[in-house]
Amino acid sequence: MLWILITLLVGAFGGFVFLRIKIPAGAVIGAMIFVIILSALTGKSYIPNSMILFSRMIVGTILGCRISLSNIKSLKNIFAPILFFTFFIIFLSMIAGLIIFRVSDLDQATAFFGSSPGGLADMSLISAEFGANMSKVAILQFVRIIACMVVIPFLVTKNLRGKVGQDQKREVNIKEDFTSHNKNGNLRTQITHFVIAVIIGLIGGTLGLLLSIPSGALIGAFILVSAFNIFCFRLYIPLKIRRGIQVLLGSVIGSGMTLQDVLGLKNIVIPATMVAIFLLIIGFLMGISLNKIWHIDLNTAIIATAPGGLTEMSLIAPEFGADLSIVMSLHFVRMISIIIIYPLVIKLII
Repeated sequence: MLWILITLLVGAFGGFVFLRIKIPAGAVIGAMIFVIILSALTGKSYIPNSMILFSRMIVGTILGCRISLSNIKSLKNIFAPILFFTFFIIFLSMIAGLIIFRVSDLDQATAFFGSSPGGLADMSLISAEFGANMSKVAILQFVRIIACMVVIPFLVTKNLRGKVGQDQKREVNIKEDFTSHNKNGNLRTQITHFVIAVIIGLIGGTLGLLLSIPSGALIGAFILVSAFNIFCFRLYIPLKIRRGIQVLLGSVIGSGMTLQDVLGLKNIVIPATMVAIFLLIIGFLMGISLNKIWHIDLNTAIIATAPGGLTEMSLIAPEFGADLSIVMSLHFVRMISIIIIYPLVIKLII
């Protein structure tokens, strides 16, 4: 319990510092970096699995509260780009895996699974069935996620061209939207709807886990809260709660990196860096393509095609005015496709 508390306090301090110096997505990145340092120095940073599951459910709840009927209707216009992005990224990930295999001492299975833009836990566990080095796959995946969390916010911030106060403006819009759907949008009503949102999110997340949906805790909460938000009444989660969840998410990512992992990076730093840079460049170019061909706004396109995790990219998307429904759709379809298709193709190759 002591190290859980220390980990969360260090993460909160890191998030606070990075927010104060106006680093994009500072709550997540600051918490992640400070907890990585804590973990490397002490080896005792710790976030229990129950807290990780809870955080995923709350992330799904937060995201679901931002979905409206107009968001859902807009998805019919991006069916083609979803298919294009999903299969193209799988193809390019395999090319990246082949390159890593040729230029490093990694075996085929480790190289291919380490370069796949899937979930860290999913790809690490699946790779073990193919004789891959699970720890090296996890490190490759971890470096990719960290690279995305650091680089992507700066790319979309540059795209904002110096606009300030975006988060505050969105917060005002959310409150106005909440009030417009709830005539008595006072503090008591907000608290009530916040509690309802959390309860529905926990129920949805639990159902997602029981049904074995990929990223079930997040997706289950997101679907149920979104449905309630659309068909019943608007829910609302305050900015400070969202900041706290971002800190928790950064702490979870950071606590997964031990001193052994940090020291082990020297042996695979070149392939890990190559994978991260290659996938970031490809994701950025595909984001530009979505923007030019299908006229999806650039921030949404860049975040939706970034080779980061579903949870991480979805959580930072609202901070930069991205269309959350598009971001989550592309990442969810990509994740499911990689989990289903990738192992079958790798089995044929190996």
